Amino acid sequence: MSAGTSTKLPRRRTAPKPGLTMRKPMIAVCPQPSPELRRREFLKTLAEYPAALVLFALALPVMLSAIGLIRATSRGPAIYSQTRVGRNGRPFTIYKLRTMYQDCESL
Repeated sequence: MSAGTSTKLPRRRTAPKPGLTMRKPMIAVCPQPSPELRRREFLKTLAEYPAALVLFALALPVMLSAIGLIRATSRGPAIYSQTRVGRNGRPFTIYKLRTMYQDCESL
């Protein structure tokens, strides 16, 4: 390439296409949910609670045996609790089965 040539392409000015700025929005944001959406959410909640209860009942024997094994093999509580920060900065407490030594952070 010689010193006088440029690799940039010249800019082309084009006029906006007619009707481009007058399009309808792709999504309509509504301040209130529609009655159909509220009905769907209610039905979903109505189905989720019984499903959660059934799954909890199925998992309970496994959790109780794990708690028994933790208590039998190590000292300290079997359930570990921790405060975390959730949505909108709201703190909540989570409970977990302890899988490490008690006070392992100090090691």
